[in-house]
Amino acid sequence: MARGESREGLAQAPLWRGLGQSPILIIAALRAYFKVLVEHPTMRVLVVGAGEVGYHITAKLVQEKAEVVLVDIDRQRLDLVGETLDVQTVQGFGANPETLTAAGLREADLLVAVTGNDETNIL
Repeated sequence: MARGESREGLAQAPLWRGLGQSPILIIAALRAYFKVLVEHPTMRVLVVGAGEVGYHITAKLVQEKAEVVLVDIDRQRLDLVGETLDVQTVQGFGANPETLTAAGLREADLLVAVTGNDETNIL
């Protein structure tokens, strides 16, 4: 960062503008997860987005013995992840309240939104 430039100014730079707030939200969510993990040995985590980032976060959560529900609109991605990881999958649009309710949002300790769409991630 240049002298006198705030973090908010950095977020407005062209490189970061395309990323939106997703990297910050991912880091915050993971910090919250590891904090709560100490308090609740078995966490229920809802991960929205079964792409590369969603897959790796899901794999790490499963390794840490979290109960994970993975939501994605693409059935093929969900099937692929379901073959390699012990997770529940729900097909649907991650910003749809009905999809999130079906995935168990009310029972979830943490929601991690890592789709390729910043608007969906923020909703």
